[in-house]
Formats: sequence, C-alpha cells, structure tokens
Amino acid sequence: MMLMKKNPIICMFTLLILFQACNVLAFSSMNVKVEIIKATKKSNIIDPQLKDLADEITPVLNYTGFTLAKKSEQKLASGQNSEILLSSKRILKLTFKGFEEEQGRLLVEILEKKKKVFHTILLLVDKGFVLIGGPSYEDGVLLLRIRAEFE
Repeated sequence: MMLMKKNPIICMFTLLILFQACNVLAFSSMNVKVEIIKATKKSNIIDPQLKDLADEITPVLNYTGFTLAKKSEQKLASGQNSEILLSSKRILKLTFKGFEEEQGRLLVEILEKKKKVFHTILLLVDKGFVLIGGPSYEDGVLLLRIRAEFE
C-alpha cells in the first residue's frame, strides 16, 4: 500500500508487467493452419483463395500460377506433433515446442523417405503467418503457408 502512495507510476508499471506475463502464460496451445501451395511458371491460373498472396509474392518469386493443393488445421499442445503428407515421398512434421515470451515455437521438418531434409524452428506471433519455399514439385515448387493462433 505504501508503494502506491509514494510512486503510482512504478505501481502501474509493475501491474502492466504482471498483466503481460499472465497474458502470455494464459496460452496453452497453438492452432496451426497449413496451406500447401503449388507455384508454377507454366501457368497464369491463380486460385481465388490465394489472390492476396500471389499479388504480394509474384514480383519476388517470378512464379505466375498458384494452386491450393491442400489445407490442414490442427490444435497442438506443447510437445505434440502432427504430420501432413506433402507428396508420396515427403512428409511435413510440425512439433509445438511451447511459448517463449510472446511467441510460439514451432519445429518444422520435412522428411523424405523417413530422412530429414529440412529442419527449422519458427517463432510465430499470435494470428501471424510464415511462408516457406518448399521442395520442387512437378513443374514448380511447393510453398508452405503456416499460420498460428494461440489458445
């Protein structure tokens, strides 16, 4: 009580820090949405669901056609993992590693014939997404758009 009377600014600052710490600790899982997108230079067809993405990345990547190959959504608690089939030879493995400050840590691996060919840890913000240029596929490449919502 004495602290509040002496210095209300310090008290408010302390409460703000406690509120932010509780807010981060309140999350216990991550809802992960994955879109597997086929990008090609041999087509100008753009899936209507990908128009916003295509407008943004076409000048950078030089791909002109974008097709949504697959969508996946899963809720992961800390330590849980999920596997998504990319092709007959490739699997995308996602492992939720928990929260660090205001970010969720997601281990992303691509396995080809059960051998790890890609491995990274993403630091995702709530309602944010990351776009990963994936492996070659048919006449183009696969792009992985990974979104996160904290719960």
